[in-house]
Amino acid sequence: MILFPAVLASTLIQSAMAQLPTLDEPPWLGYFAAHENLRFRFGITSLGQMILTPVGSKGPVSEEVAIKIDPTILETEPGGKVTAKRLIPESLETADSATAEFEKTVFRGKVTGEKSFEVTVELSRGFILIGGRILDPGQNRNPLQFTISADIPNLYRNSEPKDEGDGDGDDTRDAERELKRKEKEFMKKLRADRISLKWTDGKQLRHDLTETVDVKSKEVNGPGIAELELETGSFAGRKVQFTASPHSVMTLSDAELSPLYKGFKVVWTADPAKDPDGKARLAIGVR
Repeated sequence: MILFPAVLASTLIQSAMAQLPTLDEPPWLGYFAAHENLRFRFGITSLGQMILTPVGSKGPVSEEVAIKIDPTILETEPGGKVTAKRLIPESLETADSATAEFEKTVFRGKVTGEKSFEVTVELSRGFILIGGRILDPGQNRNPLQFTISADIPNLYRNSEPKDEGDGDGDDTRDAERELKRKEKEFMKKLRADRISLKWTDGKQLRHDLTETVDVKSKEVNGPGIAELELETGSFAGRKVQFTASPHSVMTLSDAELSPLYKGFKVVWTADPAKDPDGKARLAIGVR
């Protein structure tokens, strides 16, 4: 096992600010809790970020396609604007010790405005279960929601065809033909990549990752997503599944309209009225 260099560098630079204890031996330097099996590698950094990496027959896939999972608090302002509050790294704390044999842990932290939250993460029957709740809303009484956001990155960042031609005349036409050929080959590479969704009302739908869809739209999210499966060649034959337990739901989000393979976010929230004790969970599995 090898700790990804970018993750290591980022973690070590900021670890002095973080309060979660860290492991001090490879391959988990800078991590608070970790687990690896034949299907996935999962770790919680000292900054409270969770990183999920599918593992194929040749080992973990590239760090470029690792899924980064973050807890946060959303605040709805009087005008309806929703903002994600920034985590304060030095506020993180836990009663648990750092471990590379992670089974269950609880950690707490604060976001701007002195709003505090608690996160529970555990492994059960091959699934990663993540949940949490707001402990103290701080002085601001605007509506708040505890959320878990899984960032699906651009799954083909390094292999997507790019127009690199800057010539003229015949050179330009040759470059255009070559780009079209590469784009055709690229699309063939993605022909089995898809996202399958099951809404909370039972309706199922599927989108190819080459599609450009508005992931924030009702046509994609419906009344909320209960189950999601992501299948892509970038995961070395693995599929990643997300399931929202009762009293919770998922929605998709993204900053811009683009093909699905370029990335999007899976945002999980629980209904605080039906789940006041924070028992709801986002279950993530890799098969």
